[in-house]
Amino acid sequence: MGGKRTDQVCQLAAEGLTDDQIAAQLKISKHTVINYWRKLRQRYQLSNRTALVVRHLKQQLEEDAAELRRGNKELVEQNGSLVVENAKLKDALLRDKSNFEIHSKTLQLTRAFLYKITPEPPYRCLYVSPSAAELGVDIEGFLSGRCSWYDVIPPEDLQRLRELGNSYPLDMSKQDCLIYRLKGDPPIWIVEIQKLYVDPSTGERCFLGLAFDASKLVDAGVIPPRVARICHP
Repeated sequence: MGGKRTDQVCQLAAEGLTDDQIAAQLKISKHTVINYWRKLRQRYQLSNRTALVVRHLKQQLEEDAAELRRGNKELVEQNGSLVVENAKLKDALLRDKSNFEIHSKTLQLTRAFLYKITPEPPYRCLYVSPSAAELGVDIEGFLSGRCSWYDVIPPEDLQRLRELGNSYPLDMSKQDCLIYRLKGDPPIWIVEIQKLYVDPSTGERCFLGLAFDASKLVDAGVIPPRVARICHP
């Protein structure tokens, strides 16, 4: 668990505030803010501040999803229905309409979206959360194949992403974190966390991804304005 104050420090950093501004906003000392960063570095074993913010935001979303699963389990038990097996809870979260709607609202508020896509060209989009519309993604076009990432990412960013993708083999045991832009005026900087997995229902390899708007982090100088890979642990 992150702790309310730690969550606040990371959220304000994600909005582009400096340590001095975070301290003033939370009415604590700058030394206390620095101490929160020290604890985060110890918890996640990361030294880079950008990576810390990204990792903690991802942790918050994962905890939100876990809370939704717990709430869904309670509702199912109260109604006398069968409880979904623990191994299927992750997929059930996406299939269950009520949980899906709640989770989508959370992603919409944080300007983030989930997606599932095939890992080889032409990169068929198998799923994208409705919150992607907040960032200008044509959801129906993606799912029908009328358009793809090629249509929403600037060509120069696509070329760099291809180079980064060719620099390491697909690995089922690792996740990746990338930075790139979506087309817009101005363009939207995206931080994307993705992992390769095998869909248990089809046996098909897919990328599961979480992408969120990191433009404020770029504007604040926390993230350099260039296409890059933050980490590939």
